[in-house]
Amino acid sequence: MDSTSFVGNPGSLLTFLGRVPGDGRTLVRDPRTNTWYDLSHVAGYPAGVLAASVDAELAGTGNDLYVTVATADQVAQTRCTVFPAPGTGGVPAWPGNCRPFAVVS
Repeated sequence: MDSTSFVGNPGSLLTFLGRVPGDGRTLVRDPRTNTWYDLSHVAGYPAGVLAASVDAELAGTGNDLYVTVATADQVAQTRCTVFPAPGTGGVPAWPGNCRPFAVVS
């Protein structure tokens, strides 16, 4: 199974993509580097991920990208700081800019 999700404003150059290629990994593409980053090594990442969704924080500072993943029996979520760009301004590089996954259902 392959699952794809994106977040960005229409016409914006900053569109983050999330993808589950079917091998249990979750990949996020940062448009500033055109690189796919593997989040499956972030602490708490569940085994057997079937789908993923990405969403930007709409309230507060707007610096974070939420990545939600689903397995056959649970949903987990991480929050990744994306502004300033990971690897700059004191923000760790991908995937160190992501907090541990937490089960949300």
